[in-house]
Amino acid sequence: MPDLRRAMGDWQTPEEFAAACCRLIRDHFNFSPQQIVEPTCGAGNFIAAARRTFPQTQVYGIELNPHYVEDAQQRFAADKSVRIMQGDFLHDDFPALQSANCSVLVLGNPPWVTNATLSTLGSQNLPPKTNFKG
Repeated sequence: MPDLRRAMGDWQTPEEFAAACCRLIRDHFNFSPQQIVEPTCGAGNFIAAARRTFPQTQVYGIELNPHYVEDAQQRFAADKSVRIMQGDFLHDDFPALQSANCSVLVLGNPPWVTNATLSTLGSQNLPPKTNFKG
């Protein structure tokens, strides 16, 4: 796996697992959201699973990587209930999400990578660090 993918915690969730997660939410918790937000949508596997499980729901996918944004936009181009946006969910504003006055499900598998791995890779994707002892 290229170091950039490792540094960004880029592990795409298999669609079968995403579908099982969606069914669990629907069936076990008896929950059917009016809006779904996938803050790290990648190639869109959670979005595809969500559309099958919650077919009447508006879905917003957000992704940092422009290549995945393009892929996901093409994948869901015919589905008017899916909107893919490029950005950083933790730092950018998304007016379409802020205006929602409905039940919202935040769904997905956040990027995962340890600080130790990031340091080893010499990544710029490190959070600020401090030491209270100086």
